[in-house]
Amino acid sequence: MPSIFTSALSDVVHSVEPTSELGTPWQNEHGLSLLPHDIMSSFGRWAAPPHNTIFRMITLYGIPNCDTVKKARVWLAGQQHDFTFHDFKKQGLDEATVRTWLKTLDWEMLVNKKGTTWRALPDERKVAVTSADAAVALMLENPSVIKRPVLVGAGTKAHVGFNNAMYQEIFAA
Repeated sequence: MPSIFTSALSDVVHSVEPTSELGTPWQNEHGLSLLPHDIMSSFGRWAAPPHNTIFRMITLYGIPNCDTVKKARVWLAGQQHDFTFHDFKKQGLDEATVRTWLKTLDWEMLVNKKGTTWRALPDERKVAVTSADAAVALMLENPSVIKRPVLVGAGTKAHVGFNNAMYQEIFAA
């Protein structure tokens, strides 16, 4: 049975519309509830998860017509994972994003040397890609050379490519 405090707080909270990408105005920048869990759990559609839960936005980077990206999107939607799709051909890609990926991925894993974009590059451009800095420059210049998809926000590192077993393992943790 809700207490008087819970009822009064519920009236106030329900009168406030979500104002941030976190979904509620009573969460901090990490997605943690600013209210006790037992109070939040009585609020229905905006119920908070356990107090220590940190929300992570899952982002899938790629190109929409790529078959592997399509499979990853279908898998994520089928498993009911909320995610944002970032089309890096249309929406662009910044250096900070690529450098963040490189904190947990090797640049050689990100550069798709089997793809048509790589094969179409002049030989002198290919041989110049010998370091992370050169790879970043190439990926920013021509995002189609990036192996797809890149999944961020599921776990503690970025992931490249897609197969059912890999994604099941990533999301099981």
